[in-house]
Amino acid sequence: MKLRNVFVVYLIFGIAFFAYANEDLKKEMIEISGWEAGEIEDASVNMAGLQFTSVNRFYEKDDMEFSVSFIAGPNTMLQAYQMDATIETDEVSIESFELSGFRIVKSYDKIEKTGAYMINLASSDLTGSMLLMSFTNIDTDVALEILKKFDWGKFKSIAEEEL
Repeated sequence: MKLRNVFVVYLIFGIAFFAYANEDLKKEMIEISGWEAGEIEDASVNMAGLQFTSVNRFYEKDDMEFSVSFIAGPNTMLQAYQMDATIETDEVSIESFELSGFRIVKSYDKIEKTGAYMINLASSDLTGSMLLMSFTNIDTDVALEILKKFDWGKFKSIAEEEL
């Protein structure tokens, strides 16, 4: 289900949390020179006391594409990758490392030529935020250079101050 559909459902039920923060986050979903950028989608969810918010944008150029998503809520997705690690097979590569003070997990499917970077923006072990980039037909080094164009610190600051 597309995120905009989820967002509409929650608006109908009056659960429109984080609206102000989402506007600040949308400003951080920048244009990338040479890439066609899609619309910015956002969603805020409150289910059983768990609150999540996300902002997403898709980009494409020729046969290459990527999306960047900011996700804030309970910090469970990256807890297992708090130390440097590398897993390498003929089909996949997974690596966790630190860059510029941020914990990062990189995964890449060598056969499908798809991958993802997850940047931990968390302020604690229990809650926090993450910047996620998924990509297709883009080399991992090129994807990381594109991802560096986004202000990771600004995303973290918005999350800490407003979410």
